[in-house]
Amino acid sequence: MNFKFIDDLKNNQLKVVVKLPKRKLIKDTTIIVGWREVEKIIQDNYKCPSTHTLGKCHDRSFKMNNNNDKLLEKTYVFDLLPKKTATASQPPKSTNEASGLDPVKKTSVHKTTKKTKRTAVKK
Repeated sequence: MNFKFIDDLKNNQLKVVVKLPKRKLIKDTTIIVGWREVEKIIQDNYKCPSTHTLGKCHDRSFKMNNNNDKLLEKTYVFDLLPKKTATASQPPKSTNEASGLDPVKKTSVHKTTKKTKRTAVKK
């Protein structure tokens, strides 16, 4: 099995071209390759760029098989997710500062007397 990695950082994709040898005789082993096997190949043989992380495979339903001539070569496309860069952030502004209004001055609070319930006096 031959494989080749193609980085497409412009489109944030990793393309993996996999080629299987044709099965010529019955005694030759049958090789079936799906996207999970391709992920294992990537984990063992590929190093992501420091600016990206590996994402999901686009075509998960396709399987390669060396019994059929049409299924000997396939290009699997994986997403390369850009890493977020750490930037210095400013603390969030309060709503008054953001809207350009002057801050509200607090006034002192007066204690109010507790109101009692009036009851009628029976004679």
